[in-house]
Amino acid sequence: TDKNAASYTAFYPASITVDNMVLPSQQTYVSNGILDFPMYAYSTSRNLQFKNICGILKISMKTKESTDVSVSSISVSSEKGMSGNFTVADDYSAVVDGDDGVVLNCEEPVRLYNASYQEFNIIVPPGSYGTMKICITTKDGRSINLVANGAVKIDRSSMTHVKVSLGEFAFDSSLEMVPVVDSDVDFTER
Repeated sequence: TDKNAASYTAFYPASITVDNMVLPSQQTYVSNGILDFPMYAYSTSRNLQFKNICGILKISMKTKESTDVSVSSISVSSEKGMSGNFTVADDYSAVVDGDDGVVLNCEEPVRLYNASYQEFNIIVPPGSYGTMKICITTKDGRSINLVANGAVKIDRSSMTHVKVSLGEFAFDSSLEMVPVVDSDVDFTER
């Protein structure tokens, strides 16, 4: 670090640098949390104040009946990019080049129950995602594909909550339309 520099720029985590401004396409599940929330700081002094550059898509899932469902990964995609090379806008929001989505991987499959929701947090750049798709893959290789029938809005430094209630018939089906409700998003089968 140059002690006499005119300005200072820093990122968190250390995997993001001025020379490697890339949001990862693979994220790791953390129970009731997130791993390495991306932040950015810019200053004309060495006193840096970090700002979040993304938001969180919080997906709460349960089963409709007593079925053995354990989630191994959740992929999220849209017409807007969620991972890859990015720039930082004036409002500190990450703006991704391209249209790649993100995948949340569960190192140990996470069991779903019908009595309570399990929560999965995915880091996503802020924006309005008009065609958000979610693909849930279970430890036995089954999948369910969901798509929102309206825009999903992610704000910088905040959380957008999605609820998914999975029925047995939903697995290995074609794309299912799901309703969007105001600020919270409700992803369920019709």
